[in-house]
Amino acid sequence: PPSAGIALLPLDWAFFLDPRSILAARVAGAIPPEDALEDEVWRCLVASELGVSPAQLSLSGPVPTAAAATEDRRARRRLRISTWRRVFYDLDVACQRSVLRSTHDDYKYFPAQRGERAQAPLDIAFDWDAAGKTTKCFLTGPIGDDRCVVATEPLPAFCSATALPRAVGPSDPPSDWKWEVAYRAVGYY
Repeated sequence: PPSAGIALLPLDWAFFLDPRSILAARVAGAIPPEDALEDEVWRCLVASELGVSPAQLSLSGPVPTAAAATEDRRARRRLRISTWRRVFYDLDVACQRSVLRSTHDDYKYFPAQRGERAQAPLDIAFDWDAAGKTTKCFLTGPIGDDRCVVATEPLPAFCSATALPRAVGPSDPPSDWKWEVAYRAVGYY
């Protein structure tokens, strides 16, 4: 966990501190040792990318590790790479930006069949979340026909880190939610 000193600094504090300031803050006990400092810097960058506070982030599940060849190229050794650094480089924020396309305007550039104009799928009702994003859809008509609901962003690549919000309490506002970062397998069905 970050020390109280780090929590008081701006979110992108790592870009504003020079080595002398970091050393002075470390000696004063305001920042943790080097490995923890590196993790906290990358964690702050992940939080900045998501637009949330670092205190709202938690890592869920395993993170891929890296190995490098030694001088003889046969033996392998583990490199110490910050977990949050790996997450930062693998982070795909499309899930945070993506919504379901729900209006006829959203589909106007899609191809249409039989000379018709492309439009939102028929007999589909859309629902919005607390933030006003279209995140759910329901079939309201008979099963059949040729319907396809499309999101505005593609799903993350196979080995991507994604962040999903989670309410801590049943009546917590979105600003108090925690964000779980994990490597999740996602796909279309």
